[in-house]
Amino acid sequence: MGTSQSVHNGSSHTGFNAKLGLTWGVAETQGKRPTMEDAFVATSLEDHIGWEDVDLYAVFDGHGGPQVAEFCAHNMPQLVGQGDRTAATVLLHDVFVSVDEMLMEIARNTPDSELGHPDRVGCTAVVSLVGRDSIIVANAGDSRAVLSRGGRACALSQDHKPHLPKESTRIQKAGGFVTQQRAGHDIISRVNGKLGVARSIGDLSYKRNPVLAATDQLVSCVPDVKSFRRQSDDEFMVIACDGVWDVMTSQQMVDRIKKDLFKIHRGSLQPDALVQKILEECLAPGPKKKYGKGSDNMTMILIVFDQQSGVAIPAHCSLPGLLTGCLNPSRAPSKHLKQGDGIIKPPRVKKGTPSMDNENLGSSECNRVKDRYGRMPHGKEKQGPSSPSQGMFDAADSSSKVEK
Repeated sequence: MGTSQSVHNGSSHTGFNAKLGLTWGVAETQGKRPTMEDAFVATSLEDHIGWEDVDLYAVFDGHGGPQVAEFCAHNMPQLVGQGDRTAATVLLHDVFVSVDEMLMEIARNTPDSELGHPDRVGCTAVVSLVGRDSIIVANAGDSRAVLSRGGRACALSQDHKPHLPKESTRIQKAGGFVTQQRAGHDIISRVNGKLGVARSIGDLSYKRNPVLAATDQLVSCVPDVKSFRRQSDDEFMVIACDGVWDVMTSQQMVDRIKKDLFKIHRGSLQPDALVQKILEECLAPGPKKKYGKGSDNMTMILIVFDQQSGVAIPAHCSLPGLLTGCLNPSRAPSKHLKQGDGIIKPPRVKKGTPSMDNENLGSSECNRVKDRYGRMPHGKEKQGPSSPSQGMFDAADSSSKVEK
């Protein structure tokens, strides 16, 4: 048995990585929506040379359909594993841009009328690489990563809402506009009156200006990438889609998890069970009264750190000072990445409380492995449908990897 293991408990997933001193759990709910459009990844990169002591956690919040979210979850882990770990912030930047470029090539060879066409379908993406002494987060959109450091909510990412000055300036320079509509105490902003996020993967109809770089399009795929040092008082981190953060603030989430954190440490409560409880609490009995809050698809990953296993860095400095000193801004793309195989969480069509597929999974996978895609651009595939004529968004047989 290896140092990384995952266990399936009927309706959710939990696992641990002894090398990194952490335990994780993930759950999801379809909410009041007719379909489930999210995808997620929780995997060890131990099978990739140079990445043996790194885990990858990600949430992809789809809109317009699940296809682009699944595409990201299917490809990003292998793209990361094929890259240079010593330049991880640059690598994550490149991976986001490369996946969007792959979708553009697919779109050029796909009829506009095909279900799940990336012109009309997209997803937000927040991806985190967790190592023994560092946490790196790349984010495009309004999914969010939050760290509990000594009981305080530490933002590992920033929501990319269209009304934010940096985003709205780019949108206007690209020839677009931002609309705002009040919903209760909140303001909902949209790009050209339609899309509710300023950055995403896919949504290619917003990225058609041939004279603009990816970072300057109406909707950009380029992520913010930040790097943080793990510290002795880092307790846990949460990665979740905006459906969760619409209901709870980052600090409220930290406070809620802290109530049951001791149960996880003593082994009487698994992380996935706590995630399920939180998602159930987020579900709105009457979403119309809350302007739709609590009715969205929700996916959440909880990563709990063994504080005795983390790198012991003195925590006497102020939190703002620590974070400012930890940030490593991403640089320009270093190279074009080739496509690889990956793992995805398949779509849901059944309404109800948080649920997963009923099957056992291996140590480096918490989601079901399901290849929905035909032959791709940019190099050879290691596995997948043998027929190059199979549609990009056609369903195929699923498989799972079992731990050695």
